[in-house]
Amino acid sequence: MDCTQPGTRVEGLGRISLWEIDMKESVRIFRFIIVGTLNALITALVIWVLMKGVGCNYLWSNIAGYVAALVNNFFWSKYWIFRESTDIISKAAGILCIPD
Repeated sequence: MDCTQPGTRVEGLGRISLWEIDMKESVRIFRFIIVGTLNALITALVIWVLMKGVGCNYLWSNIAGYVAALVNNFFWSKYWIFRESTDIISKAAGILCIPD
């Protein structure tokens, strides 16, 4: 099977060109980069605000920063990068290792 031809049937995808598959993955990778950068900024900002602005201990500031970035990453990944239709509570429970 020659997969370089436009309109090639890819198993499980129907009639779709490989260019369309590559574009979807490129957009997903670009979105992933944006969310990852945003997470780094959120972590740094929360840590800085808690340590310098509020005067919290560095350990608690780091914990809060990582938790804030984790929550941010979860929601952006769920609704913008991967767009899954599964129940959000079940997914969050699975990530946080809480049994349903």
